[in-house]
Amino acid sequence: MWQQVRSHRSALRSIDETLLAVAGLSPGECLLDAGCGAGASANRIAAIHQGTVIGLTVVPEQAKRARRGGKATFLCADYAVAPLRRSLL
Repeated sequence: MWQQVRSHRSALRSIDETLLAVAGLSPGECLLDAGCGAGASANRIAAIHQGTVIGLTVVPEQAKRARRGGKATFLCADYAVAPLRRSLL
């Protein structure tokens, strides 16, 4: 399961790919990244997953940065009370 990697970036990419494989999501299923930070993992996964990827962070600047990085949807909200609607999923 674990691969030898030569950089921090490639290690993170490997972790994201492993998480997606272990999750076993089918095309069209939604993935929620609660505590997504600046959204790098959510955006990497959104680039390869055929479904919705939503990232949540409580830090407005992180949400703003994440939105510039790819295909995932980002909300600035506390995951415990996030305004998730069926239309997002």
